[in-house]
Amino acid sequence: MKTTIFFSLLFDWLILREKITLRQVIFSIILFFGLFLAVTEGSFTLLELNLGIIVLLSVSGIWMFTHAISKPMLDRKEITSIQLVCIRNFISSFFLISTYFIFFPIKNIELLLNPSTMFWGILMGSIYGIGLYLWYKTLENINVSKATILISGNLIFTAIFASLLLSEIFTVFHLIGTILVIISIFLIVNPIKNEKLP
Repeated sequence: MKTTIFFSLLFDWLILREKITLRQVIFSIILFFGLFLAVTEGSFTLLELNLGIIVLLSVSGIWMFTHAISKPMLDRKEITSIQLVCIRNFISSFFLISTYFIFFPIKNIELLLNPSTMFWGILMGSIYGIGLYLWYKTLENINVSKATILISGNLIFTAIFASLLLSEIFTVFHLIGTILVIISIFLIVNPIKNEKLP
């Protein structure tokens, strides 16, 4: 999903007409390399192209496209962050529930009505909704590509928390990846003025 970095730069440039610098492009590639290094732990195993990868790339592209078209509405104050969250979650819920009943008609209805399932569903939905609200509040103040780059370090934090809470091993590749990500994020969000791509 970290291909969102590239999609965010692309859609910022194509749709929002934001200026991107050569430095932002170069350090986005370095950032992606740092994430790739941390995730693969230096094995550099390239994923073969299959339907799953195509679906993930499509999801990543659609995700960033929706944010790119939402940003102008937020800038013009045509819609608020909370309204965007409600609309997106309503549409998502409709499609998820419809899909559920297409594949699991009636026979699993008791699973949905189970109090434990309802509790965890509401908890996860609330956490997602709050995260999405904060994301849109961020987009009110900075451009899409910078916001995406700033949250790209979440894989590194996941690795750190997995080491602390789940006793997973934090390797030298995680450390190198973390350093590359932090330096890249700093240099991308603080570009040199007047250094723009044509």
